[in-house]
Amino acid sequence: MEGGVLLRPMLVGRGEELARLIGGLDRAVAGKGSALLVSGEPGMGKTRLSKFMKRQT
Repeated sequence: MEGGVLLRPMLVGRGEELARLIGGLDRAVAGKGSALLVSGEPGMGKTRLSKFMKRQT
């Protein structure tokens, strides 16, 4: 937080989805690649979840 402004909003309520993505990444690193699809209705946070995951890697 800088000057009262949250610079990187927390990812809330996506624990299960994030765990699946992290599991897929762990399997890929272990040489067991796969494809993961992030889908959902507009405004459900697909882009935010994907960007959060990208920052973690």
